[in-house]
Amino acid sequence: MDVPEDLDFLISISGPEPQRSKLEEILLRQVQKLPGEKIVLLGRPHNNFEKRLDSDTTVKSYVSHEEKNLLMNRAKFIISRSGYTTMMEIAELDKKHGLFTPTPGQTEQEYLSKYYEKQRWFYSRSQYKLNLTRDIEIAWDYTGFPAMSKTKDNVNRLYKEVLAQYL
Repeated sequence: MDVPEDLDFLISISGPEPQRSKLEEILLRQVQKLPGEKIVLLGRPHNNFEKRLDSDTTVKSYVSHEEKNLLMNRAKFIISRSGYTTMMEIAELDKKHGLFTPTPGQTEQEYLSKYYEKQRWFYSRSQYKLNLTRDIEIAWDYTGFPAMSKTKDNVNRLYKEVLAQYL
């Protein structure tokens, strides 16, 4: 989307229980220490509410996919789990700054977090060791994913190079 990056931090809390609730508790204790405008998405679709923790911090229990997409586009920095789908969204949006916390016991997320950190693309931290102020400062020094083709370009190339000869 062609929207300004006017949201300092988007914090998306997700994952299976009880890990989702544990991460929520950890992040909500620390989020107000961050400077700038912050939106926290709790990933709780059954409790629909929105509240302000302070003048710069909004907590939403749940948002639609469309609203989450808009918020991700607006965000300068994203804090979330390191699931494959989330990481592909971050790549497609060409976001360069994020902090990722793999869901404990989710080996795919743990592997991806370690791999991305080793590449110096994104910083990763266990939810039990999170110190947002410190970890975000460290994460700013990471580069984000390298430049890559966008989905639209890949689909066009697939059509032209592979499928067109059969249609």
